Amino acid sequence: MASRTNPQSSKPQASNITLLIAPGAIVKRGETPFCVRRFESADSVLARNLLTSIDEVVSFADITSSSAKQEVRLDLASIDPDAWEDAVEKYDYVAKLLKHPIEGRRQYANELAVQGGFGTASLYRWVDKFQKNGTITCFMRARRSDAGKIRTTEDVEAVIYDVIVSEYLTGQKKSPAHAYKELKRRCNNEKLPLISYVTFVQRIERFAPEERARRREERHKASRLEPITGAFGDLNTAMALIQIDHTRVDLEVVDSVHRIAIDRPWLTVAIDVYSRMVVGWFLSLDPPGTLGTGICIANAVLPKDNLLAKYGLSYKWPCQGKPGIVHLDNAREFRGHALKMACQEHGIDIQFRKLKKPQYGAHIERYLGTLMAAIHALPGTTFSNPRDKEDYDSAAKAALTLEELDEWLAHRILGEYHNNIHSELGCSPIKKYIDSIRGTDDAPGIGAIPIATDPERLRIDFLPYEERTVRADGIEWDKIQYQSGVLTRWIGAKEPGMKRYGRKFIVRRDPRDISTIMFYDPDLQKYFPIHYKNIAHPSISLWELAAVRRHLEKEGRKNIDEDMIFNALNHMKRIEENAVGATRALAKERERNRQRTKSVASQKNRAVPLPPSVKAKEEDDDDDYIDASKIPIFAMTKLGGGRRS
Repeated sequence: MASRTNPQSSKPQASNITLLIAPGAIVKRGETPFCVRRFESADSVLARNLLTSIDEVVSFADITSSSAKQEVRLDLASIDPDAWEDAVEKYDYVAKLLKHPIEGRRQYANELAVQGGFGTASLYRWVDKFQKNGTITCFMRARRSDAGKIRTTEDVEAVIYDVIVSEYLTGQKKSPAHAYKELKRRCNNEKLPLISYVTFVQRIERFAPEERARRREERHKASRLEPITGAFGDLNTAMALIQIDHTRVDLEVVDSVHRIAIDRPWLTVAIDVYSRMVVGWFLSLDPPGTLGTGICIANAVLPKDNLLAKYGLSYKWPCQGKPGIVHLDNAREFRGHALKMACQEHGIDIQFRKLKKPQYGAHIERYLGTLMAAIHALPGTTFSNPRDKEDYDSAAKAALTLEELDEWLAHRILGEYHNNIHSELGCSPIKKYIDSIRGTDDAPGIGAIPIATDPERLRIDFLPYEERTVRADGIEWDKIQYQSGVLTRWIGAKEPGMKRYGRKFIVRRDPRDISTIMFYDPDLQKYFPIHYKNIAHPSISLWELAAVRRHLEKEGRKNIDEDMIFNALNHMKRIEENAVGATRALAKERERNRQRTKSVASQKNRAVPLPPSVKAKEEDDDDDYIDASKIPIFAMTKLGGGRRS
């Protein structure tokens, strides 16, 4: 029998999911082309309108396309204005030629060359440069090929290297001056030119700090330096490395109905190591896992405007764009295939913390410790040390709901922490971040920012997924049926080239509300929401479903089906509603359900028609045709993303 393989044709196809925003890039706002001059703020650029030659401020959110390639890392602040105008003029000629019909283009190139006073061959060279680089700066004079290169002979360099390794990089910890004396002796004996002491020290500094410390047997120093120089490369820019971690909050929260203490929530936080900005967080009553981590990563990448508006906040939170590296806890629950696949799809590099290497999470660990110290001042704190608690009754003193704690975190992080002077940075995190994007008099800006072109698709891609066949009665997942007219054309479909097997399709769901799943149509290459077949069923979470099934199994029920599940759910809810005096467990479960019900209410969407190719056979199915891009899958997501044990 032939082995089953996942059908490539059913998997979401990679698309142009990233726009690179960089000085020199040609971008479009609608149909109007602009050339980016510089970063105006952390989320906008100053760009030259190529139709009017007027500079305008263009927001990232308004940019619809970009010609820049991933290798663009350029700041234009120091470019000579005359050189810039010359490059723009060359681009104008290139743009005119590329817009001209292919038929007759050769003759038109000759006319442009005569008009501009340059050779036709030069024009074609400019076209080739632009098609390879996609920026106006490619037309500028290239930097000297030997700029920054070592000019001493190979014989001299060999002696310098040998002296550094044998005299300086040893456990004896000799000084650079002592090693330089040995270099002078050897160069004199071998009749070789001697470099200056300053140049010799520069040669020593070409060795990575971690390697220098390790070779000189300075183990403690090497350990502290290792994450920055040994594992993550150049971290001297914002969003180069994001650390994500999780902690159990040292605070009892109450349910919003009876104000009864229910439990300590979990907090997931993501921090930009360079600027120390919190780029996202996620607060939940459920333990941390791939879902919360996925939400955190998505929030770190996407603009924060909607989240700020949702909570009525006016703080500046400019962090967005795809990070160079996302650094996660090494725990098994954060190594899920879905999380890894989503990061790969969107070009996000995940690295896991090395075991028994606490310095690999130092920044996020320190910040979480500081945040918990502030939380200890809130009513209902459990403190981090049981001895500090003494006779303090955390449950009796608890006063904040999960939503109120989340709002407190928003003010604490966005209002206070981001704007206060950071002891290690010497400035506020938000200033450090903005300076890295825009640049300063002493250092250029980040050069380029890769932003997501389809925020909703990014959110969906971080949801857990499985593969399911489409039958006449729709799709079944965990004994629950889902049906929609969008599935009609795929009923009974077979695997391409494997007619003995039913074709499997990608389906995703948010565990907090499984009343709707997201079906990926491989032909249209987009997701569609598919609802319960029986729309009378209430929305439930995956955790509620698991509890109901455990209840039925304890009762000895066999052949559990959909009706049995929802009947049992209704029965359990009646028992809860009739209970006298809510216990902590009941209050906690009620609060979870209330939060998820609220999420469901916020996810109601308008029906819009689908393409004719997937028109429903029956008019009753019209409500199922909803543009997937309109579905706020993460409507319940808290402001941002990360477990400390």
